[in-house]
Amino acid sequence: MIRASFGATGAQLRGMLPFGIEALAAMRTQNVAEPAVLTNNRNWEATSFLHARQPRTAHHERAPSLKRKWEEIVSPAFTRPLSSHPGTTQRGNLSISIHTFQQAKEELVHVLVDPSAGRAADLFLFVLRHPLVGADIQFLTELSAVTATVAKGLSPEQVAVVFRACSKIGYVHAGLFETLAEGVLGSGDFSYFDSKALVQILHALGRLQHKSYGRNDLQLFPLQNSFVRRVAEELGERDRLSRLNELELSAIMYSLALLNFQGKETVDAFLWEMMRSSHLSHFSEQQLANVLYALAAFRVHDESLVHMFAAELASDHRRSKLRGIDVAMALHSLGRLGYSRTSIVGVLVFALADRSILTAMKGRDIAYLVCGLGLLGYRSEHMLYLLAGELLKPKRLGTFHALDVVGLFHGYAALQHAQPRVLQALTKALTRQSRVEALTHVQLCSLLWSWAKLGYRNEHGLKLVAGALAKSECLKLLSSREKATIIHAVSVLRYWDGCLMDLLLEELLVPGRLATYSAQGLSMVLYGLGQFKIRHKGLIAALTEEVLKPNRLEDFTGTGISTCLYSMAHLGVRDSRILGILGLEVIRPSKLKSLSEQGLCNIVYAFGKAGVNNGPVMNGLMKEALSPSRLPTLSNQALSTILYGLARMGYEKTDPVLLLSRQLIQPGRLEQLSEQQLANCILSIGRHCVEDGQLVSSLASTLLRPGLLQLLKTQGLCQVVVGLAAAHCKDPSVLTPVVQEAVRRQKNGLFRGTELTKVLVALGRLGVREERNLTQLAMAVAEPEQISVFSVRSLCMVAMSIHSMNLRDGKWIISKFLEEIRKRRKELIAKREMESRHWVPVVA
Repeated sequence: MIRASFGATGAQLRGMLPFGIEALAAMRTQNVAEPAVLTNNRNWEATSFLHARQPRTAHHERAPSLKRKWEEIVSPAFTRPLSSHPGTTQRGNLSISIHTFQQAKEELVHVLVDPSAGRAADLFLFVLRHPLVGADIQFLTELSAVTATVAKGLSPEQVAVVFRACSKIGYVHAGLFETLAEGVLGSGDFSYFDSKALVQILHALGRLQHKSYGRNDLQLFPLQNSFVRRVAEELGERDRLSRLNELELSAIMYSLALLNFQGKETVDAFLWEMMRSSHLSHFSEQQLANVLYALAAFRVHDESLVHMFAAELASDHRRSKLRGIDVAMALHSLGRLGYSRTSIVGVLVFALADRSILTAMKGRDIAYLVCGLGLLGYRSEHMLYLLAGELLKPKRLGTFHALDVVGLFHGYAALQHAQPRVLQALTKALTRQSRVEALTHVQLCSLLWSWAKLGYRNEHGLKLVAGALAKSECLKLLSSREKATIIHAVSVLRYWDGCLMDLLLEELLVPGRLATYSAQGLSMVLYGLGQFKIRHKGLIAALTEEVLKPNRLEDFTGTGISTCLYSMAHLGVRDSRILGILGLEVIRPSKLKSLSEQGLCNIVYAFGKAGVNNGPVMNGLMKEALSPSRLPTLSNQALSTILYGLARMGYEKTDPVLLLSRQLIQPGRLEQLSEQQLANCILSIGRHCVEDGQLVSSLASTLLRPGLLQLLKTQGLCQVVVGLAAAHCKDPSVLTPVVQEAVRRQKNGLFRGTELTKVLVALGRLGVREERNLTQLAMAVAEPEQISVFSVRSLCMVAMSIHSMNLRDGKWIISKFLEEIRKRRKELIAKREMESRHWVPVVA
């Protein structure tokens, strides 16, 4: 059956890749090897539209039978038996004798020395159409040197037969095809060609394009696009178009789709004629699937038209005759067209609920099926179970092409669901025998994107993909969108490849290069830098300057701006002007409403981490967060992150904090909070002086559940102590376990100096009088290796707290602090004196 290759042409990639731009979908062309034999074994003859069953209609009664119409193309003038070879057995005017075939080959070689006799064309066609020629690769290679000479003397009917014969054996010879196309285009007169011959030519070229699955060639020969366009325009003429039946029209559209034809007006003419003169009941299941593929390839987003073909394919009387290959093609095409009627999709999926159907499907068809389900967003647990069982069969994935595996990854990524065993089996099938190196740069980008969306991290697979992308010949072909996608994907997977990243980041510093990146591409690059914490000042400044351009800001979505702000926070950007400009842009009504929960949290977190309190921006964000439609839907993680950001930036309004905090103590929510989320909430409530004792006690008592306090990070414990001190929570049942946990961590050396001072100052404000525990914490601060780390301000604050605690050894500890302060004062005075000695006055 004619089936389009997954990723073989630009038209197919546009519908399957997530990148959404033409530059990424179109594949780069390479010179076609001469000659080449495409060995992709697909059973065309069993399912070719030439052999499709057609019902008898009035239209068919007026014309000869389809079988006879196609056989008439093969004229007896050049398919006659070779009388010079006695004893030859015939079957349909075509010899099948091995002896005769060998004699014909030998005679052809001798005749080609003197082609003036005219017998060379007959011998050439005889050999080319012989059933045994496809297996004689060596003879085809020898024949390639003389095919162009023979092709110049062929008649129009013979030209069609040559294309058909080459497509049947998968024989691609750019020189032969170029000579045939030049001869046809050079004459400029298509009146000698019968419409059937022109359809046969398109059919043959589409078949060859289909068989080029996995090759990097976009064209079979240089003049392919011009030749196909001219043939299609000739068939689209009114006098020819009106005589085409539905079988020929569907074959033309499908072949043009395979050949990536770009003539919209011509395609519309074929489609209109098909709908005018044909009835859907006359189409076979295969032809319906082929038409759906053509509609997807030509982007015919007419919902009623698409539904008409889909509903006919899913009708009751066709369900028993549906094959897996037709359903897979139809589902993939419907996904590319954005079809949304799940009832029809469900019927088609149910038709595959049989293991024997999946077993009979080729790897390409299974890839189309999974991609179609992903594009449609249709998650059938039963179908995924059957697919997993089929893919995990021993040696099953070994028969899949590398592009099939890439397609499966892409489909599972769109579905956001896959069993780990299936992903591991797919990776193993893809990484063996250097199959990754055969993928194009577009397919490698698609593979990385799929892994990132699945969160699937395989070290060996990532190493091979990164190595293939880092090659100079591959880097030259990468577009800006693809480079941004690579940076974003590897950052999501937390996989650092120094060679690849150095090459990509170095390219970003080229003057004017950032201007070629889209708004989404810039946000993806910033996200990658933020995740890897690459604080390159020059690169960050260039990216920030590009993002802040007025024409750029308009292109950013709310999600894109939130990604930029979140990344800048991780990169250490503290400029209130930059953050303010981006914040004012994101609170526009159109962008604010489109913000997801994660985007809203990222913005508040970014301002909090930078310590920038921008009133207008925060008021707009809080208004959106507290809206009746948004507040009940916020998750615990979102509420915790927003409260933490507000506490860090010093947001002055308490009402939003109170409303957000009360949302956390709703029935069933408090028990689901993690220890870090509880710490963030306590810190925010304390910093904003929320006078709600029940709220603080509820959060604190939840934190004191058995084992939960021990799971809290040391920074989180510090946040809890500071928050309790700010909220004036002096409940001994809360403070005693917290202080004991702090002492335990201090003994284990888990406290950093700054965290320890914050705890002592907070406990001093609370008036804690636990002599033993507080003395141990204070003595830890006075140790020589710790005291040298603190600033003078911190030492003074700790000294005041220790003085208020009335500790037994408090005077000795404070004396150590005073000695350190005097020492630093002497060092500062000596430094200033040294600077004054070297000062030279400037004489005007």
